[in-house]
Amino acid sequence: TIEKTYATNRSIDISFDKYGQSITFLPHIRKFSIKRAMDSKYIQEFKHLTGTDRIVYDTKNPTFDIAFSTPAHHVEGAKTILFNFQKLMRMIAPEFAHNETSLARLNVRIGNLLGTGSEFFGFTDGAECICSSLSLKPDLDMGFFEENGMLYPKNFEISLSLEIVDNDFGV
Repeated sequence: TIEKTYATNRSIDISFDKYGQSITFLPHIRKFSIKRAMDSKYIQEFKHLTGTDRIVYDTKNPTFDIAFSTPAHHVEGAKTILFNFQKLMRMIAPEFAHNETSLARLNVRIGNLLGTGSEFFGFTDGAECICSSLSLKPDLDMGFFEENGMLYPKNFEISLSLEIVDNDFGV
């Protein structure tokens, strides 16, 4: 579609990469928030007559809460979106490691909102993240496409939480 071509050419799509596999979604963002916690043991406070000053020595990496929709314009588009969901669910699953705890790391880039690179707000690479929650919900009000007895939702709502684990993030 025209909007897919535009988003790809402008590098404003939502992309997930892992093991050489890549999936992209159009940036129909519905929610975008960032949480960044500061560990109190790494904060030093100085109280004086006019108030309190704080020096922060270390902060935790941010967590991004993102929600977006994935509208399909035709049956083939709906099938592609379902295929991408299947790949995304495999990407966030941790690898099996006997007697070890493993984390499922993937690279995520969302236009100029989340990523890494040297250019100011022109991220070229994804940031390494762990997906701590994922929700896929078909929009029942939009309806379904039907083909050969199979139903394909016309729109999905996706929400996920991404914990940044990239040590170079924000550098």
